[in-house]
Amino acid sequence: MERITSASNPVVKRLKALREAKARQESGLFLVEGEVMLREALACGLKPAEALAEEESALTDELARAGAVVRLAVRAAIEAACDTKTPQGVLSLVKRFEYDLDDIIQGSTPLIMVLENIQDPGNLGTIMRSAEGAGAAGVIMSRDTVDIYNPKTIRSTMGSLFRVPFIISDDIYKTVCGLKDEGVKIYAARLDGSNEYYRENYCGPCAVM
Repeated sequence: MERITSASNPVVKRLKALREAKARQESGLFLVEGEVMLREALACGLKPAEALAEEESALTDELARAGAVVRLAVRAAIEAACDTKTPQGVLSLVKRFEYDLDDIIQGSTPLIMVLENIQDPGNLGTIMRSAEGAGAAGVIMSRDTVDIYNPKTIRSTMGSLFRVPFIISDDIYKTVCGLKDEGVKIYAARLDGSNEYYRENYCGPCAVM
């Protein structure tokens, strides 16, 4: 198994570049760090492309069986590639998800989260976790929302990213109108709203903005 001995190795530089949203979008890949998150990803059927690890383990064997090119690397190389200050010693490149609206509008009573211009990575991750906990069918995000593949967002989702379908809309208004055409009721908090949220009936198809 190849061993990387320097943080300046081209492989490490390529992985480090994926901290930037543009690089993630162009490559169709994103980074997943840590044993727990990688096991979550593998359990959900995600396809790893490459992996770095400080040492061989049952997890590196699983990553290899799933199709990843696994390389061993010294600690300095792992730290250079990871976003976290104290990485757990293993990371992998994973292929981005491909969802469409049909993956979200499923079943007779879908519950959908609609997010517009969420800028904090931690907040987005928390919303993804809340969506999974509430049994949401999926999440729709405006294009100006923070990148869902931001390393901080990924960590904050605590694995929900791998299980909750999501799409990114170039025209959130048009998308919401499309939901209404499909019979989905739209809810949003308004300062001049006339109804208290706890008096509404959310049992039918609905989307919460």
